[in-house]
Amino acid sequence: MKNYIILLTILFLATFLNAQENVSCRDFTQTSVDILTENNFLPDGNFNSVRLCQGDKIEIYKPFYKGRDYMLIVTSEEVLPGIIVEVKDMTRKVILKSDKPEKLHQLNYTPDKNQNLIISVLVTKSEEYSAENKGCVSVVIGFSTPKNQ
Repeated sequence: MKNYIILLTILFLATFLNAQENVSCRDFTQTSVDILTENNFLPDGNFNSVRLCQGDKIEIYKPFYKGRDYMLIVTSEEVLPGIIVEVKDMTRKVILKSDKPEKLHQLNYTPDKNQNLIISVLVTKSEEYSAENKGCVSVVIGFSTPKNQ
């Protein structure tokens, strides 16, 4: 019985701590949403945020539609060295790429056709930062209203 109580306590603490990390990332993502709305873009409703370490990479697959202007806001917390962002088509041809590692990237894109794209985010490595640090990385996409309407 004692082992059962210890196990339940450990599971509860692990769940609670993980939930706290997710709340932290959600709060961090709000900054990206604010940038979109300040630039008159509507968030698409999907807020992608995850805790990553140096060298980690994520990919998000997303449809983009002809006639809409898109703004991608990709941010990382201060505990991470910086991020590189690439937008690729389904053949992995790079369409957009950030110039250098930074903590905030704002990329604009207007597709000439309907297409699925891959948003790739890489957390760079740096000896100035602890390799054990985990920080939130947020990807938020906004769009303008369609042209010709």
